[in-house]
Amino acid sequence: MVRGNEEELQELEEEGKDEVEVEEEEDEEAHAAEEEPEGLRPLVLDATFFLLGWRPGDLPTGAPLFTVPRVVEEVRSREGRFRLSALPTLSVLSPSRASLAVVEKAVSDTGDSLSRADKEVVALALDLGGEVVSDDYSIQNVCRHLGIPFRPLFTGGIKKKFRWGYRCTSCGRIYFHDPGRCPRCGGALKRVRLR
Repeated sequence: MVRGNEEELQELEEEGKDEVEVEEEEDEEAHAAEEEPEGLRPLVLDATFFLLGWRPGDLPTGAPLFTVPRVVEEVRSREGRFRLSALPTLSVLSPSRASLAVVEKAVSDTGDSLSRADKEVVALALDLGGEVVSDDYSIQNVCRHLGIPFRPLFTGGIKKKFRWGYRCTSCGRIYFHDPGRCPRCGGALKRVRLR
């Protein structure tokens, strides 16, 4: 497990706070990992954490670590399995049905495309009052819509909430859910990010 002394952790936290830039256009519900003080909030890890790895300092020392069974199933590479075993305090839990239903609705509302494992990661964070660790922008977007803090590892993370929709390539009509083909003119639909 990535460990460091308390002084190093405090330095990392202070450095992180100095680097935070908040754009005036950002949502009021800004990236919660930047807003809230660092604590020992539970961290829920998605599959990319194990597939891509992590660096010392990516996680606060002593934070409780969780993931879901489907993530463990997804991690099949030798490197990923090694990273799983390198976290002896990792707890594997399933989310509640209630939280999963909340996440399913948010995914439907935003138009994001999440795997079952991704939905369970977000739902477990909701159950635990935790923070999601993921570089997946769709996971981050759903988290932002639900007010769940998230922590990217190798990317800057999303800065604003967004919603996906479908635009007809023929008539330009916008749909929030995929009807297959445009009901108005029969044209093909293209998935687009809406404002």
